[in-house]
Amino acid sequence: MDEFELGLPKLTDEDAFAKQISTMVQQIWNDKALPNGLINKQVTSEFAKRLWGGVAEGYGSKATLFNDGKLDWNTPDDLMLKALKNNTWHFSAAKNYTQLRELGAALIGEDGKLRTYRQFKEVAYKINDKHVNQWLKAEYELAVAGGQMCSKWASTSNDAMLQFDAVNDARTTNTCKNLDGTTLPKTNSFWDKYYPPNHWGCRSTVRQVNGRAATTLSQIPSADIPPMFQSNLAKDGLVFPKGHSYFTDLPKDVLKKVQNIQSKEMQKAQIQRLCNNIKVERKELNSPINFNERGIKEAFNQPHKFKFEKNVMLQNIDAVISVADYMGFVKRDFLPIKHQSNTMLLGSHIFKTILMEEPIFLIVREYIDGIRFYSVSESTKVLQGI
Repeated sequence: MDEFELGLPKLTDEDAFAKQISTMVQQIWNDKALPNGLINKQVTSEFAKRLWGGVAEGYGSKATLFNDGKLDWNTPDDLMLKALKNNTWHFSAAKNYTQLRELGAALIGEDGKLRTYRQFKEVAYKINDKHVNQWLKAEYELAVAGGQMCSKWASTSNDAMLQFDAVNDARTTNTCKNLDGTTLPKTNSFWDKYYPPNHWGCRSTVRQVNGRAATTLSQIPSADIPPMFQSNLAKDGLVFPKGHSYFTDLPKDVLKKVQNIQSKEMQKAQIQRLCNNIKVERKELNSPINFNERGIKEAFNQPHKFKFEKNVMLQNIDAVISVADYMGFVKRDFLPIKHQSNTMLLGSHIFKTILMEEPIFLIVREYIDGIRFYSVSESTKVLQGI
């Protein structure tokens, strides 16, 4: 087997990822065309896993709580981390879409003819080396820096005074040196353009200062920020800028595709977490609410006009139920029936919360042997009988 046989660089201790990319490359060669679907599920998921690890590393301990489903629901950190996770998945999909387009184009040589198998593998090697070994490292570093700066933004109040803090050494860019020491309120428009990170490999940060006078208007500096970074990523809930080339001319269907992949990943994670003896106590109920795989799948697969947002909410369904408004109990108006689980269904408890500024109802079924979360609905019909 020659060094180009797998069509990718040799990746130390990453055999599974190497096989995923190898399979993707081989499929393109076998079909002499891009594979069905706009992105590769396995490679996109691996990109997202690695980059999210960088975000979590930079964000700190609250990201660990978020990953474990233990972060308080709808707090600034919870909302920020959800936005960052979505951005990471979107970026990973856009990255894989770009990678696949380059691999597909590599089938044809400069002479306009189909390359030989070996020629294609050589070009595929270079493309994957660039995306996996070179760019992914820089993107991971940006994920760490972005996670750190987003954490700082979420944890400071709107009336905070912030100071730009550059690392002053031989590696510091003139851009960040010029901004070092600038002190302004968090609400000042200066931070809309100059809040770090301000470039690839940026190590600058901000710190909250008390009792410091703001930099005067005449002394507020400017700096040559690359266009892609001329924004406050943390304020926008982003790690990866909208202006990144991966997002240029990206079909909307790519984002729809990655949302489906992400929803499946969220569903698996919640089955594992919630079915591990998680219970919710409500004073209106005689016993705690339990979770099982059937109910979680039912809720995730339930149609909704804001289906992805609904599935994001389901990541915290135990916390959502604990604070949702109790609407009442819909009792069966005839003898209890034996349900698919071979237990008697008595009726349903209905809770209400808000999703995308509209009501959504949480259905909790009561059986003779206990109470279990069942599904969600946007229809007010579930209230009939209360």
